[in-house]
Amino acid sequence: MTTLQQAEVIDAAEFAERRRHVEAATRAAGLDALIAFTATNLLGPSAFLSGYEPHFGPRDVNVVLLVPGGRATFVNYAYWDELPAMPWLDEQIVKPNLPEMARIVAERLPGGETCVGVAGYALFPALFAALISELRPGARLVDAPSLLLDLAVHKSKAEIAILRETARMTDAGVDAFHALASEGADERDVAIAVESAMIRAGADRAAFPPLVFSGPRVETGIGFPQRRRLADREQLNIVVGAAYRGYKMDIGRVTAIGRPSAEHRRVMETAALMLDAMLAAVRAGAPVAALSDAAMRVTTEQDMSEWSYRFGVAGYVGHGIGCWLDEPPHLRTGEPGMLAEGTVLVLEARLGRVGHGGATLTDPVLVTADGCERLSCTEYRTW
Repeated sequence: MTTLQQAEVIDAAEFAERRRHVEAATRAAGLDALIAFTATNLLGPSAFLSGYEPHFGPRDVNVVLLVPGGRATFVNYAYWDELPAMPWLDEQIVKPNLPEMARIVAERLPGGETCVGVAGYALFPALFAALISELRPGARLVDAPSLLLDLAVHKSKAEIAILRETARMTDAGVDAFHALASEGADERDVAIAVESAMIRAGADRAAFPPLVFSGPRVETGIGFPQRRRLADREQLNIVVGAAYRGYKMDIGRVTAIGRPSAEHRRVMETAALMLDAMLAAVRAGAPVAALSDAAMRVTTEQDMSEWSYRFGVAGYVGHGIGCWLDEPPHLRTGEPGMLAEGTVLVLEARLGRVGHGGATLTDPVLVTADGCERLSCTEYRTW
């Protein structure tokens, strides 16, 4: 097994290999260049290509520009960060000025009639697009949403070691959640304790603001902490994740304050049975859709189909995770493809019914040749 000491940082050789694969995929897609755009509300591309990502505010953006057969340029706004050397890239430029950042990118694009893919296209700034149009009028920007993600699905030994550590750090937050899950506790205090525990365990920061939601909001399956004190016999749910070395985690747990009602116990136990069924179905070579099928069979057998999560795609039960919080494969009814060894998944069992309660359990696993490895060491039956 690769130890954390051996794989705590993705080394330069692995990043250089990623660059080669991305440039080859860029050519194969008929693109002359790839702009990997990253912002604080669109994380993933920069972490995958450079090991760095922004985390401060709306101006804190980053671009990695790859021109197959040409130069690779890293352009960053954050003048306050101490950037490590990135020898697999040709240039590292810090420019705390958005128009100048856009100009640097535009000037390094190939001239003439070109097709430029943008990873992060949905949130690519109009300012950047306008300057590219002005300085490279022959450049056509196109959405390239899956080019990087498809390459990120299979995790290296170093990535797996980092994700195991990220899960361990997240588990520290889950433990803090359970320690404070008592009558009279404030949701905000729970969230503060959870995030602090992850940082103390070694996380760089939270991958997303901790989701802490209780009472009637548990049936919705998502919510941010409020000025609300926990009451006896109601439910409390958390979904939380650490961020470490550019990698993210996602673990969700539900419990009850005091003794749960029969209805609350039933929905929580059904969610746990869904997770049991998905864990049993995970293995390399299994159909992706088999995980949703396994979970949906449980809801049918438990006569809980009307509790199925109503805010997402039918039969949705999870996703991949890594540098992006949401990576392929997407675990849902009818999804094509087979599970691949070395993929890290987040299995999601989500149930809720208006006026009756709910349960959201999320659990990260590594797909192996003969099954899976749970990355979290925390129990998911805690009521």
